[in-house]
Amino acid sequence: MSQRRPTAPPAGTSRRAWLAAAATAPWLLAGCGPRRAVRVGVLLDLSGRFGRLNEDGANGVLLGVEQVNQAGGVQGRRLDMLVRDTRGVAAQADAAAAALLAEGVDLVIGPFSSIVAGRIVPLFDAARVVLLCPISTDMALTGRDDHLLRLNRSTRDSAVDYAQWLHGRGLRRLALATDTRSRAGDAWRGLLRGAFARLGGKVVADAEFGASAQPTAHALVRQLLAAQPDGLVFACSGVDAARLAQQALKLGAGLPMAAPDWADTPALFEVGGRAVEGMLVASASDVGDTSERYLAFHRAYGKRFGTLPSYRSIAAHDAVSVLVQALQRAAPDEPLRDAMLRCGPYQGVQQSIVFDRYGDANRQAFHRIVRNGRFETTP
Repeated sequence: MSQRRPTAPPAGTSRRAWLAAAATAPWLLAGCGPRRAVRVGVLLDLSGRFGRLNEDGANGVLLGVEQVNQAGGVQGRRLDMLVRDTRGVAAQADAAAAALLAEGVDLVIGPFSSIVAGRIVPLFDAARVVLLCPISTDMALTGRDDHLLRLNRSTRDSAVDYAQWLHGRGLRRLALATDTRSRAGDAWRGLLRGAFARLGGKVVADAEFGASAQPTAHALVRQLLAAQPDGLVFACSGVDAARLAQQALKLGAGLPMAAPDWADTPALFEVGGRAVEGMLVASASDVGDTSERYLAFHRAYGKRFGTLPSYRSIAAHDAVSVLVQALQRAAPDEPLRDAMLRCGPYQGVQQSIVFDRYGDANRQAFHRIVRNGRFETTP
């Protein structure tokens, strides 16, 4: 019998705190039985800058593992889940990844950061262990014959989709504001410019922020509006997009606004309020999904965690589903990476997941608009 698993957190204790504590324990959800359990590592920032957001991803994995084990496991094998917290620190990410490999994990779900993924993938290539990234988009991780498998669409796919979406809505003159602290934002900005130009559109203003010497949000938006655009695009996080939207409202811009996939965070609404009404944000989750599969997941997630699932929750849960379906279809003694590339497509919560020969999936994104303080699906 394996070691005793921790109990659920007491009332009033945040799940992030419980998961962070579990990251220091040997095993979480450890199983018993005659067959060796499948060891699933989970690697993510739980207590650093992105801890609040990544909590949703950790919960998605946890729910998936619990559901599989309650159903009897995979061909008689339970899933053991081992969580390691990177704390948002590069050196800690290296140590956490090495610790998981030392524990003999069969696969790691995470990290939820493209920068961390690129940093640690050589360790997983050397160990021949799959690193399954739920939300990574970095083009530097795409088209490589390695042990990193990516569930999300790439930065290029996102930028091209946005260019077509905004052009299709009649926009021809865009003004961009990009957070230069974000490598993803800078890459997305350049790809969007190129894709929009190929459609006959024009970027009439291209401002940057993030460094201490850069203009204030108010001055930045004034700079964008001076170019007389017909739409504003904020290539940044949800909280920064919200702040820029607030300034656009104060200046009476009255223009369509858009922000990239990664702006889909609670802070967009918490900080933006009525200023983000009408903002366009694509997401890997469909808020209007009425399929029984999604509704069942939605109910189970709400009952387990007392909150609504996010796209990170769905992507993380899908990672567990991909693992389970690949194990069920794998040939005897087939390496897990080979099985995962061969045995698709895989059914996720809201869509089918297909890997190319490099392990890259082009996840469908859903177009949404903020109306009355919530997202609604839109063409």
